[in-house]
Amino acid sequence: MTADPTLPVVYLHIGTPKSGTSYLQRLLAENRAELEQQGLLRPGDGFSEHADAVRQLLRWDPRREQDPVPWSWRRLADHSRQWPGGKVVISMEWMASLRPEQAKSAVEAFAPCRVEVICTARDLARNVPAAWQERMQNGFAWSWQEFLEAVTTEDLERYPAASMFWRAQDTADIVRRWQELVPPKSFHLVTVPAAGADPRLLGDRFAEVLGVDASRLAPPPRANESLGRASAHLLWHVNRRIQEQGLERRTYLQFIKADLSKSVLAQRRGLEDPLVLPEQHRDWADQRARRMVDELRELDVIVHGELEDLLPVPYTGPDVGQGEPQLEDLFAAAVDGFAGLAAVGSEAASARVRETRRLRRQVRRLEDQLATAPSLRARAGHLVRRTLGDGAATRLARGLSRGSRR
Repeated sequence: MTADPTLPVVYLHIGTPKSGTSYLQRLLAENRAELEQQGLLRPGDGFSEHADAVRQLLRWDPRREQDPVPWSWRRLADHSRQWPGGKVVISMEWMASLRPEQAKSAVEAFAPCRVEVICTARDLARNVPAAWQERMQNGFAWSWQEFLEAVTTEDLERYPAASMFWRAQDTADIVRRWQELVPPKSFHLVTVPAAGADPRLLGDRFAEVLGVDASRLAPPPRANESLGRASAHLLWHVNRRIQEQGLERRTYLQFIKADLSKSVLAQRRGLEDPLVLPEQHRDWADQRARRMVDELRELDVIVHGELEDLLPVPYTGPDVGQGEPQLEDLFAAAVDGFAGLAAVGSEAASARVRETRRLRRQVRRLEDQLATAPSLRARAGHLVRRTLGDGAATRLARGLSRGSRR
């Protein structure tokens, strides 16, 4: 289908995971008003809405569904077509894992807009440990050694961890999947600069693809999202026990991922050794990365940055191996974790008390207003009885009365 030049160009930033996507998403959120002035829209409310839409895409089988795409993705597409500014960006790293038929339907949902695809990628030596600690923050219970064996052997049939990792991190395979869906000049590979580089360089490369002036963008707030070595291993122990107990997923995401991991343990990162690829796997990472770079050259992909950015930089820090941290390091992380959870819980309880008091004040004000307006009170009572029934109306009145006396 020929693209309609009067409609906005849609940029799908598909990941890959752990390639600066969180930084770029914060950059988009921090500069929403400025970007809209430059003609670029990030539709919806941001990350959560995009995540919900892609989550549905990942679970969706177009061979069985009547609708061409899930409703939430279709809503993003409809919103995008209505934007008069000329450009739209949707950023969600899970798109890198879409199956070919899912990706095809996702792109076609924006017709007749022109769709361009952006893939950000980082070197394997940094992404392997980053992927494992991210899995630990999401409830998985593969040990670091098990994960390394799965990823380095690349036995996708035997190891679910290998299949999950390589579907989202084999950049050459991802390029092949998505290049079939858009014209050759509409696929952009943005490489993450080497460790230690100015983070703004990644933002500049991303802005270049989007056609916006990066010099007018404010830097996003810093965020400690990754974990140190001891905290990542502590989460592995927690996850093993939780799997035995069968903790509800929603409860895990709130109390373990959001509270313990993101709010507490991430703050310890500077106190711990980093989680790095062990020395015995560095030759593998270098050879695998060189093979990937050669494949990308053959695909003739448009690169923003340098393909050499995807080659691991020699590691000069201490080698801590692939075993567990010292017991005292795990103990220190556990103590800080318990203390931090207590602080988070205390603040949440205080917030609930404040909200309860605010609602009770509202109840008292409403009760006072009703007391000074008998006719209004009678009409309100009649409406409640007609809607809820006599018994429910009586219970509601008693509850209001009790609330107003507190």
